[in-house]
Amino acid sequence: MREIIATLIAILCISNVHAERETTNVFCATPDGSHWDWLDVNGTPLEVNGEWGRGIATNSSEFDYFKVSEEIYLFINQMCKQKFSSEYVAQPSDNYWGEWYIFLVQRSNGSQYVTEGKYNTTSRDLLPSEFRL
Repeated sequence: MREIIATLIAILCISNVHAERETTNVFCATPDGSHWDWLDVNGTPLEVNGEWGRGIATNSSEFDYFKVSEEIYLFINQMCKQKFSSEYVAQPSDNYWGEWYIFLVQRSNGSQYVTEGKYNTTSRDLLPSEFRL
C-alpha cells in the first residue's frame, strides 16, 4: 500500500529526461513480478512508441517510466490479460536483464497516471553531490 501511495504522489513530481520518441518492448507480469513473459505477436516481440522519463518519489528515490498514450496502454494491457491471465499487467523493458519499469499513461485530456506493476527505485543519495555526466 505504501508503494501505491508513494507512486501516486510521485506523479506530481514527474520530470522528463528524454524529449524524443523512442520504442521499447513490452512484457506481461503479475504486479509483484513473480511471474512474467514477453508479449509477442506471432513470435515477434511487441514494441510500442513513447518516451522514457524519470519520476521522483516523496522519499527522495527515483524510478524510471515509459510514457505512452492511454489508447496504447489499454490495448497492450488487454493483450496481456488475454494471452496470460487477468492478473497480468503490461510493463516496459528493453532487455531480459534490465531493471523493472512501469508505464506513465497520458490521457487525451492531458492528465497522467502511473500503472500497476513492479518497478525499481534508486536513492538520490547514492550519487555524490558533485556528480556530473
